[in-house]
Amino acid sequence: MPPVNAAGELPEDVELRGTIQIKIGLIADNPRGGERRDVTVKVSEGLGVFHARVAQICQNLALPNEFIIYSKRTKQAIQSTFVPLNEDNFAEVLRSRWSRISQHEVNRWTSEDSTPAESFQFEFFVYKPRQQRAPVSTIRRATARGIARARQRIQQYMEENNVEIGEIELQHLAVMNARRPEGSALEIPRDNTTLQARRIDRERRQLQDQNDEAEAQ
Repeated sequence: MPPVNAAGELPEDVELRGTIQIKIGLIADNPRGGERRDVTVKVSEGLGVFHARVAQICQNLALPNEFIIYSKRTKQAIQSTFVPLNEDNFAEVLRSRWSRISQHEVNRWTSEDSTPAESFQFEFFVYKPRQQRAPVSTIRRATARGIARARQRIQQYMEENNVEIGEIELQHLAVMNARRPEGSALEIPRDNTTLQARRIDRERRQLQDQNDEAEAQ
């Protein structure tokens, strides 16, 4: 029987060369570029073994757990025609791509003392969805009414937790919370500005105590 094409029958029990390209985005968005890794494929092993091999090679690329491997049927195929591999079509898709190896390619490999099985590379693709950015909270303008409501919430917090907050720190916290998005939980941070306001309140109390003592004497 004459060979199916210039390269002959697809060798199914030989590890053949390939590349796996990780494209960022969805296939419908036609993403460009992407990191490439070398991979080998043996048709007789089936898709399950090949899928596990790809997962191991790309384990540091944070692929989705149930990623799909796509392949080309022709050398110039565009993304919209990439074929998702499954157990039923795995061998057929690879055989289809192999059958399109040209005589020119075979002649070039022969001149390099190589064979199609040694030189040809299948191309595979995996799509990694883009990470969704967390919504950016809008900082509101601290109105007088908002500050007053925030002061009431802080004073309630003081009563419920039996803590004392000085006037300067109280005002700072009220303004900060008044700027937060509507419905946000009360925040009592320990950043440098809050700690500085707390220190000033403490120093004011110390001066006031000294003045009170001096007046009493």
